[in-house]
This record gives sequence, structure tokens and C-alpha cells, in this order.
Amino acid sequence: MMDSTVSTRAVVESLYRYLPDNGSELVVFDINQAADLRVLFRPALYAAVNTLLAPAPRAYTTTVVTNATAHTLQTVARTTLAREREEHRYPLHLAWPADMYSLSHVAVPFPLSDSLYGREPDEKNRYGISSGTISLRGETGTLSVGLETLMRVTSNPFFPWMMTRVDERIACGEQAAVAACLKAQTRAEALKQDQVQNGTQQDTDDRRGSHEAEQADKP
Repeated sequence: MMDSTVSTRAVVESLYRYLPDNGSELVVFDINQAADLRVLFRPALYAAVNTLLAPAPRAYTTTVVTNATAHTLQTVARTTLAREREEHRYPLHLAWPADMYSLSHVAVPFPLSDSLYGREPDEKNRYGISSGTISLRGETGTLSVGLETLMRVTSNPFFPWMMTRVDERIACGEQAAVAACLKAQTRAEALKQDQVQNGTQQDTDDRRGSHEAEQADKP
């Protein structure tokens, strides 16, 4: 969602707006609504992702990765299929780091374990420095590089989920009807998650009903 180099709105309005219904998908990573620095956010940022996209239906699928609620670091994916209005919502079982308030475009292709850019490098200082672990504290004007460069997040906590989806969509490239494969794959994924969510909710309702029945039977 946040990018100081590339205009996110331009990606939507000058590119995706003109795409045909060919199986394309736009994935948007919202800000961390529950970040430690939340009180310092510019007011417009809280709802920025909701004003970015044109109202559904759209010619492309959209998936917004955001906090499950404004008070938890746990995240969900909210997917709206192309040419449809219904939103499918499912948990990612991945959490924002509390001290990370957004992604940057630099961070997207690097896992947390990357030796140079990761915040949890497998091999720290393999290249002389692990920039993803830097936490700045000191006086301005001391370092030879700009503070903004070192403050920018350089690894992606959602990398495993992202790569799974990339691999699945690359597999469609082997099909004769690529667009049809992409659409079918996205729809099947959304419906599967709906079934999982409905099953989880049904289990919760069943347990609640059993508990209430037990309480009612007690003298």
C-alpha cells in the first residue's frame, strides 16, 4: 500500500484499470493497523486501502492483506474475484512484527531469513552487514548513508504465503488456456477457504451449543 517510489494509485488507475478480464490479480499489503507506532500515522492512512480500489465488480481479482482487526497483529486475506462483488476472507496464520508499520517495495522479494536484507537472517553478517537487523539509535548526521535508507523495511513477513501463490500461478503457464486456469485456481482457492471458515465456525457453534446444553442440564 505504501511506496515512496512508485505511485500505488497509478498502478491501479493507469494499469489495472485497463486490463482485460484475463485472470490478472492485484495483491495489496495494507499498513500494519496495530503497529506500535500507530498513533503517529497520518490520519488518512487508516482507510487508504479502502479508497484505493474502485467499487467491485472489477475486471481483475483483488486480494488485500491486512490485520484481522485493528487491535491484533494477526492477518487475513480479503479476496474479491474478478467480475464479482462478494469478498472472501480467510486467516493467513502470519503476523505483522509489532515494530513494522508497513512494507516497502524493496522488502517484497526477500524473506525474513535473508542474510543481507532479512530481519531474522539465517547467517548474520555474511556479507559484512545484515541491514535488515539495523535498529537506529543515535545523532543525525553521523552515518555515511541517509537515515531514510536504513529505516526502510527490507524483508517481507508474508514471503512464504506469497511464494506459494506465485508457484501455483506459474503452474498455469503450462496450460493452453492460461487465463482460464488462473481464474479457476483463484476461485477454487477462495471457495476452499470459505469451506474451512464455515467448518471452523460450525465447530465453534456446536461446542457452544453443547456447553449451553450441559449447563441447562445441571440442577
